[in-house]
Formats: sequence, C-alpha cells, structure tokens
Amino acid sequence: MLAVSVIVPARDAAATIGRALDGVVAQDVDHELVVVDDGSTDATRALAEQRGARVLDGGGHGPAAARNRGAAEASAPALAFLDADCFPPPGWLAAGLRALDGAELVQGAVRADPDAPRARSTARCG
Repeated sequence: MLAVSVIVPARDAAATIGRALDGVVAQDVDHELVVVDDGSTDATRALAEQRGARVLDGGGHGPAAARNRGAAEASAPALAFLDADCFPPPGWLAAGLRALDGAELVQGAVRADPDAPRARSTARCG
C-alpha cells in the first residue's frame, strides 16, 4: 500500500513544475504523485506526465478546487499537498509522515526560493 498521495495543483506552471516534481520523485517514501492541471495552456501537463504523475483535469476552478479534486482521487491514506512552484528537500515526505504519528494535520515550513525574482506589491491595508 502507498504511504502517501502527493497532490500538486497547477496552472501554467511549466517554468517550475519540473523541479517541484523532481523533488517529489526523489523522496524515499512510497508515494503516488497526482497533478491536477487546472486549465494550463503551456507544457505543464506534459512535464507532469514525463515524471510519472497521474494528471487529472481541474476544470479551471482554481487551486482550492484542484486540491479537493486531487484529494478525492487519491489512493493513499495520507495526503501531502505541494504547490507547483515549491521544491521539497530530501526527507520532506518522511518527516511529514513521522509528524503525523502524533497529529491529524501537519504543516511544513515554507521558504521562498532565494533565486526567484520578487514582485513589488502595491496593495494597501486599511
């Protein structure tokens, strides 16, 4: 039996999804890789299929609906969610599964890619 299903919602993520999925494939935990392509017009689907992911159609309803679609189709008892622009380090899945031994939900650290360009925000609060 698979230990965990890794669910990756993606839309037009060709620039980053390869690296993200390579990080998942390299994990030392038996897992299923599910990519929910949420209406991509680029090579997202092809890149995911090349890495052995089961690719589902997300219907263009946004990332939350894509995550829910992936969760509904998952075959493992544990779920891990990864965005298509996140790059999991070695041991990521194993650490998450160990943490689940004492909890129902685990949130891992999220660190920005130091090499990624940053956009300036013009949003104002209040």
